Amino acid sequence: MARPNSEVDLVAISGAIEGLRVQLQPRETLLLGRTANGLQIPDELVSIYHAEIVFEEGSYWVADVGSATGTFVDDRKSEHDKVRLQLGNVIKVGETRLRVSRRQRFTPIEWVAIALPLVIAAAFIVVAWRMAPQRAPMRGLIWEAPIRRGPMVAGTTQLDVPGSFLRAQGVDVVDLRIRRVTDFDQNQVDEVWLRAQDREWAVTFEADGSWQVMGTLPTGCLDAPLIDRKGGMPLLRCPGVLYDYGAAGYRPAQQEGIVVWLAPIQLGVAERLARETKANRVEAVPLEPIRPKRASGGSGSGSRASGSRGSVGDQPVAEAAIVKRRREEFVASAFVRPHRLELASAERVAGFLAERGVDSPVHYLICEDAYPGVAAQVLTEAGEIVPLAFGCMDDLVVADRNPEEVGHPVAIAFTAHGHEALRNDVATFYGGTPDDVWLEPGRESLLNKLRGDAGYPLGYVEVDALSPAHFTRAIAHERPLGGARALVPAEGVAGPRPGVSATLMTPGVAQLDPPGCERLQIEVGAWQCGVSNACIPGAATFLRVDEVGCGEPTTLLAAGYRGGVTDGTFGGIEVRAVVDSRVEGNGARVRTARVAWRPAATPTP
Repeated sequence: MARPNSEVDLVAISGAIEGLRVQLQPRETLLLGRTANGLQIPDELVSIYHAEIVFEEGSYWVADVGSATGTFVDDRKSEHDKVRLQLGNVIKVGETRLRVSRRQRFTPIEWVAIALPLVIAAAFIVVAWRMAPQRAPMRGLIWEAPIRRGPMVAGTTQLDVPGSFLRAQGVDVVDLRIRRVTDFDQNQVDEVWLRAQDREWAVTFEADGSWQVMGTLPTGCLDAPLIDRKGGMPLLRCPGVLYDYGAAGYRPAQQEGIVVWLAPIQLGVAERLARETKANRVEAVPLEPIRPKRASGGSGSGSRASGSRGSVGDQPVAEAAIVKRRREEFVASAFVRPHRLELASAERVAGFLAERGVDSPVHYLICEDAYPGVAAQVLTEAGEIVPLAFGCMDDLVVADRNPEEVGHPVAIAFTAHGHEALRNDVATFYGGTPDDVWLEPGRESLLNKLRGDAGYPLGYVEVDALSPAHFTRAIAHERPLGGARALVPAEGVAGPRPGVSATLMTPGVAQLDPPGCERLQIEVGAWQCGVSNACIPGAATFLRVDEVGCGEPTTLLAAGYRGGVTDGTFGGIEVRAVVDSRVEGNGARVRTARVAWRPAATPTP
């Protein structure tokens, strides 16, 4: 057999992006760091621009570009010279380790020789599967050592994931993997850290071995233990937010900077920035010193004094180019989406709020025209929605430190809990519930921008308030916010119709009790439909909702196994069922199911 063609991959074997595989391209330079322009590594010990991998002279080379913590190849620190990479080398940046590996490629003839026996075998397997009864998919995750689940349960290396957990979180077991197993609280019962593509979970176990979810987290969190917390759960430093563990599990505790959504940049400002960039008059000050990239032609060029922060006249061209690119990227992305920025003067922001009738600290601020139909308002530290006496967008400004105006905020989340509340409150305004059950058409894009990850702070821009007054305590304390809230609608706009949504966990009968005589009875069938349980997905009913409280029982809706949205109305309420299912051959499996109600726009007699 001919020798297979090969391509070189970078595989993360530990750290925040463990398991990720990236293909190296000979014609493209791969930048490693916290920037999104390359391989983004959410590791607090990784610099924004940390290292780069280039292809020269028939080989891949790695070079540090002035990182704060250095770049290592097989535990040897790469100083200023490029290091030639070979298969098996391990690159270490921060706490993340990346192995250089080969991807196999075969010729077409070899692919036929390999695939033909597999196709024949698959045909026999399909025939046998169709003749045999269907079985529920295995829901086990394997770990390298026995997992301790309590004194009443024997430890095993296979962890069976409850269907109720999968349905509550909206994930499939095939999307999950065990990232690590710990016992931080030293109670002889392990904590299991699970990861999917966009989320992580910390779970532990009750005395009988049942699951206890300790928190839902973003990916890329790192332990941040404190001296006085020995024997307990660690703080978690996630991208831009510190999570703490308490009675309610892991919750956001502290936000790095403030999260700002910007209005489109003014044309005059864009022209002014373009002129400055063209003239190379860049004086932005980043969060950390940016050292120049190595020149590709040799190992000795491009050196300068470490940590220089002078103007472009004192900066090498490489550093000026990096700063220029960062500013251009920020300006180009300044349409409404989240940015994590700095606050120039909390005292002026407090005075700015007092001028508009708000004299208490706030969690979030919404300016006029930020979201269609929503008035200018704030969420105070006490959890109260307060309208502003007059508009706010023109008196808030985002500027770089030159200073030059970049744009105007339309909304600001001052705290981590304010950020969470803002996303939920706007979703409820447009969709009745925070989980978008009744989301109005065309609002998906708006909510996606609202929910986007703000990433790391941009240290060369900050938010200021154009206010002559100076007060204190503009920002609320970080504390969880409970209770239902409703945003104040703009003048002439009908207010939201908040509803109640319930996620269904198990087969059987459940109940929802809206105000009044209405009572909703929900009958839920098996979560799988196929040959094994004599069920036809296209004809069988998965759930049915009946109204049983206002006289004779009335069926409001019935939803099948193929999923989708089903609506019903009774008296003064609207009812909706949302079923998400996966078709598997001649069967179907329900992944998540929700039933919700809200007041009807026009009550029926």
